[in-house]
Amino acid sequence: MMVIWFSCAALGAPSLRTWEFAYASYGSKNLSSTETGCFDFIWYTVVTVMFLAAVASIVTFINMLLSDNSSIGAFVSLILFFVMIFGSLALRSGLDKPGFHKYIYQIILDFLPTGQGIQMFDFDTGDYVHIVRMLLSSAFITVSTTVIGVILFKRKNIK
Repeated sequence: MMVIWFSCAALGAPSLRTWEFAYASYGSKNLSSTETGCFDFIWYTVVTVMFLAAVASIVTFINMLLSDNSSIGAFVSLILFFVMIFGSLALRSGLDKPGFHKYIYQIILDFLPTGQGIQMFDFDTGDYVHIVRMLLSSAFITVSTTVIGVILFKRKNIK
């Protein structure tokens, strides 16, 4: 199980570095200048690492559940990732609605790892409440999938 998690994290690391390099080189399109404060960049990096860990944990959990056939596990993980991406994009477009819907959509968007990725791509993490919510959500996803996976793995019949 840990081998799958580390391989997912290792495969995601180059994309993380590319993402950070692009942002550090060109700045955010939402800011008027191409410079970003060091403190914001550190938060951005921490949230990105945590969202990468959450995605790796979800993929590891799915592959552990479907360990009989790894190709089905990879297919299910890919489909789930695309569903989460399109769901996050739909939620992002729904942020234009005023009132309570916007608040609910923002909480769900901050919880989903793909929603975190979309917000970080635009560097639209908002205030530090969103950043803390993203960090706590990623930590919750990582810990919960790991704990549930360990409990289920102990029950599985090891051949």
